[in-house]
Amino acid sequence: MGLVKASIASKAGEEVLCAFNPAEYTVATSAEWRETPRSGATTAPTPEFVGTRPRTMRMTLLFDAWATDSEDVASDVDQLLGWTNPTSRSLSQGRPAPPILSFRWGQNTYFDAYLGSVDARYTMFKSDGAPVRATVDVTLVEVPSDPPNQNPTSGGLAGHQTAVLTAGETLHSIAHREYGSAALWRGLAAANRIDDPLRVETGRHLLVPPRQEAARLS
Repeated sequence: MGLVKASIASKAGEEVLCAFNPAEYTVATSAEWRETPRSGATTAPTPEFVGTRPRTMRMTLLFDAWATDSEDVASDVDQLLGWTNPTSRSLSQGRPAPPILSFRWGQNTYFDAYLGSVDARYTMFKSDGAPVRATVDVTLVEVPSDPPNQNPTSGGLAGHQTAVLTAGETLHSIAHREYGSAALWRGLAAANRIDDPLRVETGRHLLVPPRQEAARLS
């Protein structure tokens, strides 16, 4: 049986094939708990479970044009870097969002994720400056695939739900979890009067409007 190469691929069919399979990868997650101290209490506060953080997958990829008879490694590295930007389709629809990706290796396809970070180091070049070897550290952050909640959470407006932003989550991941579409994050931001989606504090309770309203607000 020949070597089965790993790859990172988008839902749109774009793919970066690993010239060399990663020597290792790390998958991590954690639970988020919150303790609220009370004045006058004689014991430590009882922790309250907030939620489970999205899984992350970290790995180091090696690209080498000498070993693969390629002109250079720029196209593969540029594809990874480009996946941190909104797709042209999402921009044309007025709903900017980076692509949803998955790591694949043989018969295994891991969780849907967005590319949280890319750190590329070019280590060998042709005489004209074209990079022919690069080491790239990537971090994939899970986009939850839980089905949307069916029942409104008590305390919210009629037809609305609430969600708690746990550490590592974003408006994109919550929109994907609640509506099945990360592109509806703008509706969440508008419903909660959030001007800067990158500065939403962990533990904040968010109002989750019905999908139709989120789409209208987006």
